[in-house]
Amino acid sequence: METLTSMECLVPTQRKLCELLAEAGVPVEPRWYSLFFYMRSLEYNDALTDDQKCCIHELFREIIEKKNFSDAAFVEISRRQEEIVSTPYRRRLKLALTESAALLSEVKLLYHRRTGEVVNLGDETVKKLQSGAPPEELVSELRESFHQVVEGMNEDVCNLKRLVHTDALTGLVNRRGFDRKLARCCTVPDTLVSLLMLDIDLFKNVNDTYGHPFGDQVLKIVGQLLHEAVQKKCPDWCLAARYGGEEFAVIAPEIQSDDAVELAEAIRRSIAKHRFKIRSVDGNVLKHDFRITVSVGVASLVPQWSDRLAERLVQCADSALYRAKQSGRNRVCVYAAE
Repeated sequence: METLTSMECLVPTQRKLCELLAEAGVPVEPRWYSLFFYMRSLEYNDALTDDQKCCIHELFREIIEKKNFSDAAFVEISRRQEEIVSTPYRRRLKLALTESAALLSEVKLLYHRRTGEVVNLGDETVKKLQSGAPPEELVSELRESFHQVVEGMNEDVCNLKRLVHTDALTGLVNRRGFDRKLARCCTVPDTLVSLLMLDIDLFKNVNDTYGHPFGDQVLKIVGQLLHEAVQKKCPDWCLAARYGGEEFAVIAPEIQSDDAVELAEAIRRSIAKHRFKIRSVDGNVLKHDFRITVSVGVASLVPQWSDRLAERLVQCADSALYRAKQSGRNRVCVYAAE
């Protein structure tokens, strides 16, 4: 099989890669080299997490080791690298669609309920006018009826605002609410803010083994345990959120790094000791004492940062989370500012 030499690579910085591809016996086909170069370039894509980049690297190594360059292999590899890159976005889209569906359902219910109340108010108004009661009494009664309808509508507005920032599955604050809260907390560099990023370890295996309905049960319970742990430590000012997929977050204003680590450990222990029950759609228990763990990354706002404070804080907490997972999972790691 013909191979491509390093001299035929037009970009000098890619010559080493070309040499490696040639040694691996990669066929001289534009599609294979384009795929490898694209995968290599993802290492410099700041939009990808360290976990995604690690998965791309492992896929790259797997291709080289197997030396399978068939048409079927190309299609499968292209699919897998696209899945690695797009999975977080697809999860967020699915989450957004779920939240939107719940919100639309609530709006529909409110619309029908308030429409019925307005119709009833109209009927009552006609009856009161036909009753021949004194004008002062009619005005007072009608004013009170209108007041009740308006109060109900104001309550609806408050409920809808709450739903817009609530995760439909776990009941925690959703990503939209998280971003809004973090932006408000990170207004100036010298603000004292810590951030915890949590990820359920090997959650994909849970879905693959027991199915997504059980996976949703796990997410709900993790959300409950997270909320309870936060309420015990800082009930009035910390915020627990579902960041996306199996990833959660806690914004901890006015919390020192050491206290944030203590909170993270309390959350990790609470989830690690919980015994989950796998249930069928009929409610029958299929498995007792199922356990999961979470990895946690902790970061605090650095006074030396001058801009993009919220974005930098998320990036640092996420970096610490990646280190926790790479170090063996079920642990807390803290971002150390340089």
